Amino acid sequence: MEIKLRAFDESSGEFAYSVDVEQDYYFWCFDRNGQIACYYEVEKGGNHEEPPEIVPEEVSGPYELWLSGPDKNGKEIYEGDMAKGSNPDSAYGFIGEIKFDTEQSMFVLSPVDTVDIPLFEFDEIEIIGNIHENLELVKV
Repeated sequence: MEIKLRAFDESSGEFAYSVDVEQDYYFWCFDRNGQIACYYEVEKGGNHEEPPEIVPEEVSGPYELWLSGPDKNGKEIYEGDMAKGSNPDSAYGFIGEIKFDTEQSMFVLSPVDTVDIPLFEFDEIEIIGNIHENLELVKV
């Protein structure tokens, strides 16, 4: 299993991406703000409150999780991306932010003026920006 994270560094205006950590040996837990709260080291056993560094420590987060699949153009999808979700059966699509719904334990597309829609409801997802660099899309 591969886990990737990113965090936006407001001072540089760039993303910091996770470094290569032996992902198969860790189980990560996150708080509601997207920060790593703890991790479980499978090989040695036990919970640890101080996880290994996965992004440069000068980046404060919040961490955004990779969804493990590409959009329709092959681009990696992360929480915090702005995306267009569509289906061939529908004459229209939805634009919103990719979020993780902690109550339902699933990723959703969160349009501005409607309820969150589970990503599995869409046949196609296209990344059109992100909430950090494309603020104009957040207000669509």
